[in-house]
Amino acid sequence: MNDAEPIEAPDILDQSIAVLELPARVHNALIADNHLTVRQLVARCAIYLQRAPNIGKVSLSLVRTALAEHGLYLKGEGPPPPAPRLPVFASLTISHRLRIIEAKLDIVVSVLSKLMPP
Repeated sequence: MNDAEPIEAPDILDQSIAVLELPARVHNALIADNHLTVRQLVARCAIYLQRAPNIGKVSLSLVRTALAEHGLYLKGEGPPPPAPRLPVFASLTISHRLRIIEAKLDIVVSVLSKLMPP
């Protein structure tokens, strides 16, 4: 029986940006702009990062990709929205749709015939 507590991996947010394994040029540019930990990096938005020297669109794309591999995103960003689901009705063939409409129309007609005197 082992009474020792399991060793937990340190939270990635508190680790150095080195864990993101970015190219040296991007890593050095982030360090020069005082982004030492992943937490400091994700606290910034893309526009802020692009204002830093040597951080352009390609570098920003690399940062986003590296963060996404760890389930993280820059401030104001997030995972892409899920693909929209088609309503069940929209996924049916036209003949099925017509049968459903006819059945509902029959119900409406029967309700109205009960409500309206002959």
